[in-house]
Amino acid sequence: MGNANLKQEESTNYEIGVNYFWESIKVNSTIFRKKVRNTNLIDWVLNESNAIWIADNITKVNTTGFELGLNFILDNNDFYGIFSQLNIDYTYLNSDKIQTEFLSRYVLEHLRHDLSISLFNNLPFEINQSWTFNYEDRVSLKDHYTIDTKFDETIFKF
Repeated sequence: MGNANLKQEESTNYEIGVNYFWESIKVNSTIFRKKVRNTNLIDWVLNESNAIWIADNITKVNTTGFELGLNFILDNNDFYGIFSQLNIDYTYLNSDKIQTEFLSRYVLEHLRHDLSISLFNNLPFEINQSWTFNYEDRVSLKDHYTIDTKFDETIFKF
């Protein structure tokens, strides 16, 4: 349900990062801070009287975090030539939220830890496959794990 009385969010964002390349290894790292200047942060909140989610200005939340990514291009000697690439990505978020009496759908239930490990391999007939393990730790929900695989092939090159 919409809300015609929403006020715009105002924030200041700081970010600094470093990328490093060395032969078949790529490392990227970023630290960041989002400082909200007012209490107009927009989120979906549950209206308990009618059990409908509505968009509303809820609180002031400042978020600090960092990201770290490692990418390895594997040659034919690594892993017996089965895998072509390994990616490891990690994100940490810490938010200093003000306590509220309502249930937030997104902002106040954010990820604290997010780890993703992906392996890529080349199959016959130019088919590529990826395997991804993902771990998510939200602030107040149970930890969540997924394992995905994807197949793709380029049919037409434009």
